[in-house]
Amino acid sequence: MRIGPYPFVCGLAFSLALSGRALFTGPFESAPTIRLKTYNHARVPGRTLEQAQRAVTFIFKGIGVKAEWVTDGEPQFRILIVDKLDAAISSDDMFGYAPRDRDGTSSGMAYVAYGHVRELMGNSKREGYPPLDAADILTYLMAHEIGHLLLPAGSHTTTGIMHARWKVADFKLMGKSFMSFTPEQERLIKIQACRLSPKC
Repeated sequence: MRIGPYPFVCGLAFSLALSGRALFTGPFESAPTIRLKTYNHARVPGRTLEQAQRAVTFIFKGIGVKAEWVTDGEPQFRILIVDKLDAAISSDDMFGYAPRDRDGTSSGMAYVAYGHVRELMGNSKREGYPPLDAADILTYLMAHEIGHLLLPAGSHTTTGIMHARWKVADFKLMGKSFMSFTPEQERLIKIQACRLSPKC
């Protein structure tokens, strides 16, 4: 996930029930569940992180997957919120990274660079972006990286949550909650969540 002078690479945004493509039709209590845990190494303000977690939960609820944020126990996926990514695995403009194991499967871990979010907030007016909210950006970054953890390799798209490149138009849509996973991504996420969940 990167940002340059113009595009914001690997963009993502809300996938809402408004999209009309929810895959799960039974009682939500029996929906497949993914257990997530954040590690706040970047010292994101508690309120900002809580808002982002709630919004991520809402995104996945919109496609019939229950996202549970755990503070103890064993999560299935770990989201490490760091100031910046290690130079050995990224360039200066990367916002997130979800490493894969040697066999190409998900490592169950993703990194989000919150230091770049701070920089983006500070430079947004100069770059011509619409007013930005740190919790919204963090939401979309986490949702995008969780998407990588649940989807096959090479899952970037030209639009929506798994968009490979954020532009001004994407930031405008963020605030309106109009972006989503593609229907095929929703199907694959649901299948993978079912594989991981005892409820399926």
